[in-house]
Amino acid sequence: MSSDTSRHTVQHPSILQGSRGSLTAVAVFSGFANLLMLTVPMYMLQLYDRVLSTGSGETLLLLSGLAVCLLGVQAILNVIRSRILVRVAMRLETGLREKIVSIHLGSATRGRFTNTQGLDDLAEVRGFLCGGGLVTLFDAPWMPIYIGVIFLFHPLLGWIALSGALILLAIAVGGSALTRGVMRTARSHNAEQQRTMQAYMRNAEIIGAMGNRETLIRQWRRIADRALSSWATGSDRAGVISALAKYVRLVLQIAMLGAGVGLAIGHEITPGTIIAGSIIMARGLAPVEGAIVGWRAIVSAREAARRLRALLTSGDLHQPTITIPTASGRVTVEKLGYQTPDGDRALLHGVNFTLKPGEALGITGPSGSGKTTLARLLVGVMQPTAGAIRLDGARLSHLHEINRGRLIGYMQQDIQLFAGKIWQNIARLDDNPKSEDVTVAAQKAYFHDRVLDMPNGYDTDIGDGGALLSGGQQRMLGLARAFYGDPKLLVLDEPGAGLDGDGQAALLRAIAGTKAAGVTVIVISHQPSLHIHMDTMLLLHAGQPAFYGPRAEFLARFAGSSAASVANRAARTGAPSGPAAVPHLVPIPEMEGQR
Repeated sequence: MSSDTSRHTVQHPSILQGSRGSLTAVAVFSGFANLLMLTVPMYMLQLYDRVLSTGSGETLLLLSGLAVCLLGVQAILNVIRSRILVRVAMRLETGLREKIVSIHLGSATRGRFTNTQGLDDLAEVRGFLCGGGLVTLFDAPWMPIYIGVIFLFHPLLGWIALSGALILLAIAVGGSALTRGVMRTARSHNAEQQRTMQAYMRNAEIIGAMGNRETLIRQWRRIADRALSSWATGSDRAGVISALAKYVRLVLQIAMLGAGVGLAIGHEITPGTIIAGSIIMARGLAPVEGAIVGWRAIVSAREAARRLRALLTSGDLHQPTITIPTASGRVTVEKLGYQTPDGDRALLHGVNFTLKPGEALGITGPSGSGKTTLARLLVGVMQPTAGAIRLDGARLSHLHEINRGRLIGYMQQDIQLFAGKIWQNIARLDDNPKSEDVTVAAQKAYFHDRVLDMPNGYDTDIGDGGALLSGGQQRMLGLARAFYGDPKLLVLDEPGAGLDGDGQAALLRAIAGTKAAGVTVIVISHQPSLHIHMDTMLLLHAGQPAFYGPRAEFLARFAGSSAASVANRAARTGAPSGPAAVPHLVPIPEMEGQR
């Protein structure tokens, strides 16, 4: 077993960390590109003040050729800048997408997330990097330089440009304040709308069976109308702000041209200065106007980046590094407990047991007693809040995920299958599985013959979530998947639910064969018939052990009684729980009932 028990802590103070060199290069290229933006106004200035006054064709050709070359250099710089930003966006996505998916999958197992907001935020930030929004931010610092050049032409023209810039900045800030809240509300309503629709789609079958589709559509429509109303309000305000900004810019152009002509009449500036000043002012104010028009995109990208930082900071990116090359299947559960994420209540408390390789434990109890929670803890998809689970002496939470999945086979209560073929689901979506491993797993589950009876055998397409299979076939496929890879611990949660007589018999043979092969087996079930091969029994009540002991003693005490009846009477008699209840038999009166 590897002795490396370190964990890697990943910090993300900035989602663009590692791209600072590239962004610095973009800033440098932006500086040169903005300097070359003066080419056209300077060209116009020279045409009006030199060429027209001298009538020199050679000067015209020389100036025109130089202007064309400089504009070509500017175009090349813009292409390079764009390519760098695209590469930064690609580096960002390839560096974060797998971490985000890992966080979402890990959180989903604990019931925290039901959406892929992180991936949506990543796509929004990537689009912002590749779009014009970031370029506008790189161009904005050059606005004072353009205004300074206009001041060199004439102070009056400079003050007109500066006042115009301040007015547009005020419009931008005011517009942000007016639209920020309503657009945030619109995004919140839109997210609620999407969550509601996803819930409807997951439960489409029962919705159709209950005949309340129209009722649910009306409820969804109310949510959608709120989202649409908020979006319309924000868009209306943004439209007014954009129109106001364009109006101010045009008025400034008129003011610049009018003042320039007045100054030219007084022989304070040349006619070329009028044209050059107007063009430079338009270029200098372009980033502000662009920010006003694209303010929603800038704000959305900023909020998406903030959510990404929060997700990456709070998400569990620790990857345990312990591996067990070979395992015998010895399981030890010590004072195991689990509380809800909010800490309001304990779902499990004081669970203790030890299983040797080849032993089988049956777990039963009434609904809500913590059986499925215990199963999820035993396979490592949830982490205990107290105590420990050990496999061959190693804490389950310290095992590398791949190693843990290879050692433990799990069949959950609600079988979840993937769209694809039978062999892909048995092989757990392995890219290149060995065909013999797939067939061996199916044979251990007594599913092989049933697969061969299907038209395409192991290549049979099962549809989305196994929709093209019967309920019994889905459970047999889930059992075969649990056997894949020769696991040393098998955890089966209600494996007999939905199986016919032949399926039940096959399941019992599979459990018996697994025990004979030295695999540790844990079966969670209400069905007494599945307890026939169990060595010990654990009865849970309200998350605590009400009985733990040999199967023979369990049957002697509780034969003919339901798990709920047993647990309730155990609670009324004040039966001990936790370590005190293990491994002793809890004294419970004789009961009547079930076979």
